[in-house]
Amino acid sequence: MRTGRDFPATDALDRATHAPTEGFERNLDLLVRTIIEDGAIPVLFGFVEAQEALLSRNRPDLQGREHAWKIGLKRNLAVMKHIAATRHLVYIDPDDFKVEDNWFLDNCHLNETGEAAKAAFVARAYFAHRP
Repeated sequence: MRTGRDFPATDALDRATHAPTEGFERNLDLLVRTIIEDGAIPVLFGFVEAQEALLSRNRPDLQGREHAWKIGLKRNLAVMKHIAATRHLVYIDPDDFKVEDNWFLDNCHLNETGEAAKAAFVARAYFAHRP
């Protein structure tokens, strides 16, 4: 199986822009339905990532793919937002989380300070939006 690293960086933007999202949508919707059927109420919150200029700072494998990475994430977040709206769930927009550049260990994993700030943000957002 080929991964994103196996494709030239020049193909990354085309793939991020045009690759189908139906598989992600189908899998996420199945997960959401299963959670609901089990009696819980899911909350959708996409991951936070570094600003585009810093994506490859600690991830050299992303060099030349930074913009594509942002496009792909934006498309996945749109799917998440759509599922949340369709299923009447809370969607917490990661763009509303104000992150500090020095909190990132790589492109998306935060240090302890960043994780604490993210947890506090999610808690505030959840309680502000809960049904």
